[in-house]
Amino acid sequence: MMKFKIATVLMKFKKIVLNHYYFLTPLLLFLSFPFSEYFPLFPLFAHFAFIPLFYKMRGNGFGKNLILSFLTGIFIFLLLNSWMRKFGAGASGGEAVILLALIPALSAQFALKCAITEKLASYNERFRLIIFPGVWLFFDFISNLGFIAFPWNFLGYSQYPLTSYIQTASIGGVYAVTFAVLFSNIIFTDLMLKRSMLSSLKSKDILISILKKIRPVIVLNCVIILFGIVRLNIPKEAATPKKMKFAIVQNCQNPWDNWIKYRYQFLNDHLNFSQRIIDENPDTDMIVWSESATLEPVSYQLRHGQHSKFVQIISDYARQQSKYILTGEIGKERPSIGKSEWYNSACLIAPDGTLAGYHYKTHLAPVGEWFPYAKWFPSFQEYLYSMGSSDFTPGKSMTIMKAGNYSFFTAICYESIFSGINRKFPEAGADFAVVITNDGWSDSYQGHYQHFSSSVFRAVETGLWYVRAGNSGKSALINPEGRVTAEMPILKRGSFAASADFSENRKTLYSKFGDSFLFLYFFVCIMLLIFSLIKTKLAGRGQ
Repeated sequence: MMKFKIATVLMKFKKIVLNHYYFLTPLLLFLSFPFSEYFPLFPLFAHFAFIPLFYKMRGNGFGKNLILSFLTGIFIFLLLNSWMRKFGAGASGGEAVILLALIPALSAQFALKCAITEKLASYNERFRLIIFPGVWLFFDFISNLGFIAFPWNFLGYSQYPLTSYIQTASIGGVYAVTFAVLFSNIIFTDLMLKRSMLSSLKSKDILISILKKIRPVIVLNCVIILFGIVRLNIPKEAATPKKMKFAIVQNCQNPWDNWIKYRYQFLNDHLNFSQRIIDENPDTDMIVWSESATLEPVSYQLRHGQHSKFVQIISDYARQQSKYILTGEIGKERPSIGKSEWYNSACLIAPDGTLAGYHYKTHLAPVGEWFPYAKWFPSFQEYLYSMGSSDFTPGKSMTIMKAGNYSFFTAICYESIFSGINRKFPEAGADFAVVITNDGWSDSYQGHYQHFSSSVFRAVETGLWYVRAGNSGKSALINPEGRVTAEMPILKRGSFAASADFSENRKTLYSKFGDSFLFLYFFVCIMLLIFSLIKTKLAGRGQ
């Protein structure tokens, strides 16, 4: 009797697994993005992570696919983005509120993307390999737009350690790499759908048939890798070196934890870490501190000659060392009418201790740094304050600053994930980029590295050096090819020095033309969809 019950349970379990195998996709996607320093093979999993879900969706109606992909999305984002709940740790029940709001919202967006993409691709199977990625990339593109834009977890970002593979980003941005990874998933899904036909063939014929069906993937990936190898090994023209050395500080302390009480301790830590590395590298040109390294209106005071003791210490230190200091700060403006406006800001202090430039963050993190609908939901805004949310004002434009003979722009935290923002600056004359961020609140390996991967892509897209200073990491220097030339482990306190040679900067098609190639691809997909719909309608009339 007991054996019978066990057998019955096992049969039921087997049936559940066979009916819901698409839940393997969340696990495979989790394995496709960085989650541990001891698992370097994660980029490979992205190329087949979506097979279970795509296989299950094929042939279903729109409504069923919407439900399937929504349920799958719940598990995907729980595994990939549950670390974001830490933002709500400051309020009672805050972490649960973040999860209950964020995960369903991301899952709904994911479900619409999957269901609409499959529906449109199904109109003409001959063009599936073109239409499916095109619709998918359209959804990725529009996730960059609006006040609550969230262009995170693009499939292409999973490939960031593969330097040769990601060189196509210099042409089509991260979307080009996402296309390649998605293409593999579609081809392998088609192969799985035809497995019954393959099973009737002889062993030798099966292998030949499989190779024929995956030939497009083999060809595409060989072309991508070959392009990357060639691009990385093209001899560079002899040029006069344009070198600059940076001292990057990673303090690993939360400045938002009772700033008023501990601000001088935080400042002394930054100064000590800076001095330690300057003593070892006296030829350092610029000291870089992270986002929120100071929570004082440094640039405002320097502009108006209102030097507090705190700001005076920083100004004096820059003058004593004769170095540039780039630091995160709180920007301030006092309009003639109304209350003061506060900004998440970065400012550059010159070697003579004066203000050399500042930048107000233009693209604030939704909910965390501002809530654009506060006037309609004031109670919710108050609850966000209890979590630790800020109420910054968005800056109006990105700013180019100048340090000696070289120009640069600063991307503050969230700004670094927007390729459209970053790609404009090489044409505007920037020699390098600085990313300052504070990811310590995420308290996770995933959070730090998911964010870091975007900086690698921005370097390839723009062809510029990227200097990255994170409060808790990941701090690094990234060359224009996406190679990390110097770095510090996450969650380690300290500082390091690294040099960049701006004569190695590269012109890129993506920097010059932006998403023009993507728009052209969208146009081709629209034409194919119109053709497919007309053909389907005419075929219906013929019957």
